[in-house]
Amino acid sequence: MRKYCTVLAILVTCWGPLMAEPAGDHPPLISVTGKSEMWAAPDQIEFTVHLSCEDADAGQAMAQNHKLLDRLRGLVSKFKLEPGSFQVTDVSLTRPYQNGVKKATFDAARDCSFTLADVQQRDQVVLTFAQGDLGEIRSARPGLKNPIPLREKARLEAVQEAQRKARAMAGSLQQSIGKAYWVEEVTPEFWSNPAANMVTRTPGEDGPSGLGMIRVQATVRASFLLQP
Repeated sequence: MRKYCTVLAILVTCWGPLMAEPAGDHPPLISVTGKSEMWAAPDQIEFTVHLSCEDADAGQAMAQNHKLLDRLRGLVSKFKLEPGSFQVTDVSLTRPYQNGVKKATFDAARDCSFTLADVQQRDQVVLTFAQGDLGEIRSARPGLKNPIPLREKARLEAVQEAQRKARAMAGSLQQSIGKAYWVEEVTPEFWSNPAANMVTRTPGEDGPSGLGMIRVQATVRASFLLQP
C-alpha cells in the first residue's frame, strides 16, 4: 500500500503542470514548450535621484531643497531627455536619527527621476552630479524605448521552436504533426524569476558604454495534432 501511494504521488507531481492544457475529449496531441531569447543594446537610461537638505530650521531645510531642485532642473536641461520623463515627488520633512537619537535638525527630502535619451551621455551626467553636489544618484537603469517589437519577435520564435520540437519528437515515433490545437504564452508567477517574458538587463561587453545588453525572453506551451 505504501509503495502504491508513493507511485501515485509521483504521477500527480509529474502531471500537475499539464492541467492547464485543454480538458475533455480531444484528438491525439503532442504537447511541448518553446523558448526564445534575444538581445538588444539599450537606447535609454532611467535615472533616479535623491535630494536631501538638512538644517536646524524646518523652513530653511525646505527652501534649500527647492533651490536644489531648481539646480537639478537646470542641469538636466543640458542633456537629451525623453520628453515628459522628468518627474518629482512631494518634499518630505522629518527629524532624522543619529546613533538611535533624534537629531535637533530637520531633513527635507524628495526623489526625482528622468530618462536620458542618449546613452552616450551617461558618464557625463554621473560626473556632473559628483562634481556639482546636486544630490545622490540612486539608480541608473538601462532600458529600451520601445521593447514591444522585440518581445513580439521573441514570442513568435518561441512558437516556431515549439513546432520544431514537436515535429522532431513525433518523427522519432515515426509519426507527424498537424495543425496547432492549443497555444499559450507562459507568464511568470509572482514568486518566479521576473526575467521570464520580460525585458531585463544583463552584463555584457558589447553594449554601449559598457551598459550591457537587454535580454528579452519568451516561453510558450503548445499542443499539436499527432498524426500517424
